[in-house]
Amino acid sequence: MIIYCGKKEVGDEIIENKTYLVDFEDASPSQIRDEISRAKLSEFILWHEGNKIGDLKITNYIGNIYFFGKTINVKSNKFLKEDTGYTQFKTILDEIVFFSKNIIYSHSSPSFVVRNKDQEDNEPNNLLVFNYLKNLILNENLRIKLESNIRDIIKYSSFKYTYIYKKENLERCKNIDEKSFNLITSKMSDYVLIDDNSDHIFNFPIANFLPKKDGRMFYPNKIWNKTYELSYDTPENRFIKYFFEFVYSKVHLLFVSKVLPESLENEVDEIIRFCRKILNKGFFRSIGVMKILPTQSKTLLNKQGYKDIFAHYRNCRLGIQYLIQEFEINSMSINLKKISDLYEYWVFINIAKAFLGEDLFMEQTAKLSHDNNISYSTCLKNDTISIYYNLTESKSRNTSYSLTFRPDVTVVYNINGQKVKIIFDAKYRIDKIIVDSGSAKNEDIYKMHAYVDAIKDAHVALVVYPGTEFVFYEKEDTSTTKSEIEDIEMFRGVGAIPLTPGDKEQYKQLEELVAKLNKYVETTY
Repeated sequence: MIIYCGKKEVGDEIIENKTYLVDFEDASPSQIRDEISRAKLSEFILWHEGNKIGDLKITNYIGNIYFFGKTINVKSNKFLKEDTGYTQFKTILDEIVFFSKNIIYSHSSPSFVVRNKDQEDNEPNNLLVFNYLKNLILNENLRIKLESNIRDIIKYSSFKYTYIYKKENLERCKNIDEKSFNLITSKMSDYVLIDDNSDHIFNFPIANFLPKKDGRMFYPNKIWNKTYELSYDTPENRFIKYFFEFVYSKVHLLFVSKVLPESLENEVDEIIRFCRKILNKGFFRSIGVMKILPTQSKTLLNKQGYKDIFAHYRNCRLGIQYLIQEFEINSMSINLKKISDLYEYWVFINIAKAFLGEDLFMEQTAKLSHDNNISYSTCLKNDTISIYYNLTESKSRNTSYSLTFRPDVTVVYNINGQKVKIIFDAKYRIDKIIVDSGSAKNEDIYKMHAYVDAIKDAHVALVVYPGTEFVFYEKEDTSTTKSEIEDIEMFRGVGAIPLTPGDKEQYKQLEELVAKLNKYVETTY
């Protein structure tokens, strides 16, 4: 297999979003099909059965591919051009993770969207929990790992020694305590009559406690002996049992309360069946009910199997925090990673930092779209400015007079009871690159017009992209196109602002835009 760019043979590095020719040489059609499937390149290769040549174009992903025995680095030419695809992804992620450590999280959020209809819920974190649990159990790789965790727990389970009282023959009893005697004197079962051959017992101290009837004395043939035994009914095992009961009840209640649509019934059934299969294992039959969550248990924090399930329990309740963790997990993979999603969230974080500074308060919600995909929505805020990630603007909310829109980032000023919205939409693409210059695509700017026109209180909508050219079309001044922030007189219009990882000058440009926006809003409203 040889990869070409034009007529030039490519080595072990290709560029994301660029088309290459693949010469499969002597490979048979079945070998080609198998290699494309194994390398997970089906969506990136255009190849027709019988041809020896195919088109390869990897869009929005960077990292490594393994194809016909070769390791090929897929990288972006939009930023950090000297780095590998893996390093590019990791650099952006590290910036997000570092910034997120200063965020204060809250799970109290307003409302979320269910089947295109806005409705309030007492616990808006429910969909976040369901989305995590759904992926955990229905994703084949994650489910296999979860089953492996359970096997580890059963095989190397935490245990404790506990004592019980068993009724045994007197000569076998070695551990007799006060409770043993109390049990002897309180019950008449298992006593035998003392005959003439056993009258020496009358001289024992215990004779004072032995029961008598009609002048005859009875002696215990059996006694309650204190014995120790191995028990798996530990706080840690109670937690593991509780976790699967939690998953079962959470998913079941969400469905029967009609928070989830009927189209998810099969998925809900599969999750419930999985939980039942785990809970029906003999290991859990002797495990009691968890009363206190053992959060400080070293077993839960450190022991194989236990720590993984404990992490799942915490993660399913973290919402947007887990979105960052998903990126981190993705970064550990040496395969392809979706850079477009990471760039979108990176833009949100940097815009929030420019408007709000370092210390932030975060609220979070979840949305269930008409195709049953769950997406996260987030708000970072201070006293006067709220910055939303994936805020829904809809007719039912009275925030759009036509269709439903969901811009990537919405900045809302709350000034004297009035709202002013500034919209940013992240686009990980460039219209053209000439040397080191690139502009936003026209169709992306067209979409900004739709935002400003349809969304209530929207004054400005800007494309954010990893290019170089700033442009602003001011509604009140149609004579010129503004290519410098300082030339903008009135913030009503659309445009594009470049924001590229690692470009400090573009960070400063964003800060300059935010400073002028703040001053404009303060003096105008």
